[in-house]
Amino acid sequence: MKQYLSKENGLTLLELLVSLVIISIVLTSFFTFFSQGMIFSVKNEENLLAADTAREILVLLETEYQPIEQSNQYTLSCHDSILTSLNNFDSSTCTVERGNHSFFLETTVHKEKEFELYQLHVKLFDNNNKATLLTETHGYVLAP
Repeated sequence: MKQYLSKENGLTLLELLVSLVIISIVLTSFFTFFSQGMIFSVKNEENLLAADTAREILVLLETEYQPIEQSNQYTLSCHDSILTSLNNFDSSTCTVERGNHSFFLETTVHKEKEFELYQLHVKLFDNNNKATLLTETHGYVLAP
């Protein structure tokens, strides 16, 4: 029994505290890395969804829209019948809902001088911050 008490095997309090500090530093760096990865993943998902939505709107405009010859450049009204035919489009706020994201829509039409074409310019902005452009795309329709 006396021999068992004289052995000093095991961890000291200092060794235990140092190991806990090292483990907490390593785990904190891993959690920071994975949380940043998740933030970038969500932002990429939002940008991809915005690009897909803008392309869908452009295809609808290219197939259904008939430009009016009122001026060389104008912005489509949010109450335009083609835009209101979009799924999950709110004409009072000019926003499009896709999934759990909401985008502010701006569509301009510009008449090309040299050709009988109208350029369609579709822009989608972040609905929370309308100064943040998420995506834009262009297309053309023939003049009537």
